[in-house]
Amino acid sequence: MTIIYDAIIFDLDGTIVSEHGGVAESRAAVANLIRNHGYNISNERYANAAQRVIDNALANNRGSWPRNLTGTDAIRRALYAINIPTDLAPYCAEVYKHERVANLELISGALEILESLREKIPLGLITNGDSLDQRKKLNRFSLDRYFSPILISGDLAIEKPNPAIFRLALDIFNVPAGKSVYIGNSFVNDIEGAAAVGINTIWLNEKQDPSPVDAKYFPTTTIHSLLDLEPLLGVGSN
Repeated sequence: MTIIYDAIIFDLDGTIVSEHGGVAESRAAVANLIRNHGYNISNERYANAAQRVIDNALANNRGSWPRNLTGTDAIRRALYAINIPTDLAPYCAEVYKHERVANLELISGALEILESLREKIPLGLITNGDSLDQRKKLNRFSLDRYFSPILISGDLAIEKPNPAIFRLALDIFNVPAGKSVYIGNSFVNDIEGAAAVGINTIWLNEKQDPSPVDAKYFPTTTIHSLLDLEPLLGVGSN
């Protein structure tokens, strides 16, 4: 059965932009900065410490990034774990962000699906994060040409999964929740946030993770690749 919506809203990180692309290069740059400050640390040791911080943060927050944990704070925790002065964290964070954007990668099929959809259905974007950082990611691949509106939590007083940010997108589109769909990879921030206001949801679950045991809402549909979207939405490229 063909599914047609009046508006499609996307998440950015982990849905359009890979959460893994550039991470290795960025961590290596941070380790190099630490060495330049006179501390003997290998790329591997820093990378392992950073990954443990991320794994613990996600495990303690139902698989989503904690809203009160900044990138600088995460680096500070990693430095503390390997006995490196934490006052280096702000400098490490700047190096990390610069290298991350320079080595950014798109999710497989992202540009193809956006090109296919852009002339057929209005597209919007909702993303959490610092406004400047998120716009650098958009500019890296000229992604802003696909979306209107672009709602970045750093520009607003609200962020996902707060239902208000999803209602704002609906108001701008001037479409009812039931005629829109939100596509994201975070169960808590994307799926539960959008579903709370009645928006249809598509969970991009590339790793085929289970739903949280205490899930409040469930996705309308689950996919494992963005390439599954065209037939699902009934808007093939021809």
